[in-house]
Amino acid sequence: MNLVKTDDYPEKAASFFYAGYNCAQATALAFAEFFDLKTTDVQKAMAGFGGGFSGRRETCGAISAMVYILGLAHGDYDPNDNDKKTVFYELVRSAIEDFEKEFGTTICKNLLEEYDINPQKNPQVRDEAYYRSRPCALFIKKAARLIAKNLQRKELA
Repeated sequence: MNLVKTDDYPEKAASFFYAGYNCAQATALAFAEFFDLKTTDVQKAMAGFGGGFSGRRETCGAISAMVYILGLAHGDYDPNDNDKKTVFYELVRSAIEDFEKEFGTTICKNLLEEYDINPQKNPQVRDEAYYRSRPCALFIKKAARLIAKNLQRKELA
């Protein structure tokens, strides 16, 4: 694992989003180097999670990426160790609840509607107007901050 300054992750994630990656890809790609992952593998793995599961506008892609990265960081417990599994689930739930406290929901459609955006099912052209109208960078940065905070943990209790 490569250590990157914790404060860098939110901006790094946002920069991937502004480069055209979806919310899930952008969030996860910010941490690829930390886990020595190939960016192309992360890009492919997270491709279907953008737009709340491929435009279905369900769980925000930044949340999906957060769960994925937290699993990489802390999901290596024995599958029969219910105590560690419980601690891991609590860690993930806590991160999701922190996001929800700030934005009121983790559902893509609801997040976008809070900003008067009528979500579309299919990807839209990523241009200046698109990025100006989208709050997604806020969600991506928050998820990246929550991930970075949890990367400080050495292991599950």
